[in-house]
Amino acid sequence: MSGELVVAAEAAEVSTQDEAVARAERIRSGLQTLAQLETDIIAAYQRRDWARLGYGAWEEYVAGEFGGHHVRLPRAQRQEAVARLRGEGLSTRAIGAALGVDQRTVRRDLPADAGVVAGRVVGVDGKGYSAPETPRAVPTGPAEVEASPAPAAPRRRPLAVQAAEAAAALDAALTRWEAVTTDTRWTTQRARIADAHAITFARAAELLGRLDA
Repeated sequence: MSGELVVAAEAAEVSTQDEAVARAERIRSGLQTLAQLETDIIAAYQRRDWARLGYGAWEEYVAGEFGGHHVRLPRAQRQEAVARLRGEGLSTRAIGAALGVDQRTVRRDLPADAGVVAGRVVGVDGKGYSAPETPRAVPTGPAEVEASPAPAAPRRRPLAVQAAEAAAALDAALTRWEAVTTDTRWTTQRARIADAHAITFARAAELLGRLDA
């Protein structure tokens, strides 16, 4: 962040592994309200979720976790999100990465009175920085067509981390299935339940075959 002066060295509290994973899943789902999406993006940035999940930088985290799952907001909603994220201290670069637009679009979306908390932004290192003045775009002719940002090369998450998360989710699912199969109603409803979930069971059998190979 060129032009920004360090004004605080204290690092933000880093999320736990479970918090970071759950937050990424919510953002990826696209099922949140705009306010919930903004809240999760702010928390992921300020609490350094990318560091917890093994990424070297915020942009790498966004590309790796949401590269193919960016929520494309209508312009009015995007402008609202940009204003709130900036108000919470995110840099224009970080906002652009999170919303899938370039910095120029972010600056154009900022309202004239946009500001940040106490004139600060939070850097990707978790430290506080003084916020540089955001230049305002001055219309000089016909409206410009927003150019799509060049896609960032996604950095894949460590395979061991993905495997550990998948194993934890599978263990939880198996515990629930154990509860189903020990229920007193299981004997009479077994065939119907098996038919209803035949595809899932077939996928599980196929996966076990890969693990034994």
